[in-house]
Amino acid sequence: MKESTSLAYREYGSHASSRQSVVLLHPFPFDGRMWQHVVPALEQAGWHVIVPDLRGCGGSALGEAEPDMSILAADVWSLLDDLGAVKPIVFGISLGGYVTMAMLRARPAELSGIGLIDTKATADSAEAEQQRRAVAHHMRTEPDVQAFADVMVPRLISETTLHAKPEVAAQIQDWILDAAPLTIAWLQEAMASRPDSVADLERFTGPALLLRGSEDVVCSDEDYAIIRSALPRATYVTLQGCGHLPPIEDAEATSTALLEWLSSL
Repeated sequence: MKESTSLAYREYGSHASSRQSVVLLHPFPFDGRMWQHVVPALEQAGWHVIVPDLRGCGGSALGEAEPDMSILAADVWSLLDDLGAVKPIVFGISLGGYVTMAMLRARPAELSGIGLIDTKATADSAEAEQQRRAVAHHMRTEPDVQAFADVMVPRLISETTLHAKPEVAAQIQDWILDAAPLTIAWLQEAMASRPDSVADLERFTGPALLLRGSEDVVCSDEDYAIIRSALPRATYVTLQGCGHLPPIEDAEATSTALLEWLSSL
C-alpha cells in the first residue's frame, strides 16, 4: 500500500445525531476554505459535514509519496475510516472531482452518492499534460506563485464574478498565494497522470449530482456530456453567472443546488 498521510479537516454537526456524512473536496490549488460559505446551509439542514484539506493543502502535510491521484483518494478514505463515516456522499470540485472519482475507483461500493462540480472524467490531453508538467517543473526550479496566481484568477472565475464581485477575485488571489510551490508541483503532476474515469462512472449505480458554472472556461459542456452519458442516475444543474468555482462565486446558488438534490435522496 502506498503512503497515506493524516489530513487536516473541519467537521460540522454531530455524526451521531445528524443525517448521513457529506464530504466536501476542494479544487486546486486551494484548501477547505473554498466551502466556507456553503457549509452553514448544510449544517443547518442537519447534515454531518466533513471538509478535508487535501495533501499539501491548508494544514495537511505533503509527505514523501510520488504524485498520484490514488494517494489523494487513500488519504480521504483513511480520514473517513477514522471518523467512522460509512457510505458517505462526496462532492468534489475540479481536483476534488478527480479525487472523488479515484475514491470511487478504489472502493466502488462504499459511496452512497457523488457530486461532480466543474470537473472532467477524461484524462488530460497530451497538450494539457505537457502544460501541467511544465508548471510543475517551474514550481520546483524557479517558483513564482504570484505570477501563477495572476494567470489563474481570471481563468478560474467568470467574467460576471470578476466584474460584479471583485472581492471574490481578491480572495481567490490570496488563497492561491497561500499555496506552497512544491504542493502546486505535486498536484499538477498527480493530475497530469490521472487515468480516464469514464468506465468507473459507468459502473456506479448510485445517485450523482453534476454542477457546472455557465461561464466555466476550464470544463466545457462537452466534458459534461461525457459525464452525463456515463452516469445512469445523474442530475445536471447549470449555475448561471459562475465560472470554475461556484462555492465562492455564488455560495447561495451552490448551497441550494446541493440541498435540493440531497433532499431528493
